[in-house]
Amino acid sequence: MHTAHGLLFASGGLVRTVSLFVNRCMSRTGLGFLAVVVLAVAALWLGLILVERTRRYRKLTSQTPHALFLQLCRAHRLTRAERQLLWSVHAPAHPDQCCHSFIDPRVLGRQAVSSTPLADDYAALARKLFGDRAG
Repeated sequence: MHTAHGLLFASGGLVRTVSLFVNRCMSRTGLGFLAVVVLAVAALWLGLILVERTRRYRKLTSQTPHALFLQLCRAHRLTRAERQLLWSVHAPAHPDQCCHSFIDPRVLGRQAVSSTPLADDYAALARKLFGDRAG
């Protein structure tokens, strides 16, 4: 079964095809256009990276309970799933108390002995945060 890839490689390879394309662009005024497009894409990509880094930095350094929660999660090396599980303990009713889970083992202990389907996950998270003191 021949595919476009197979025909491309059979007719001289990918390198030859790319080289022909570049030669065609260079022989016309298309090289300037190609350079502008490549530079614009690179600038856009770098801009998005800088915006995302700035957004993360501001989120982590803001003086809010949620920022403290994120810093504590980072310090304890919690995974995204563990962060979401821990956030779900307080977030629905009391998002300003989200950090209590890091200082009071009873918070996760109550969830670990509940009849929720995630009780085992809460117990594992309590062991990770508090070790033998897990409630």
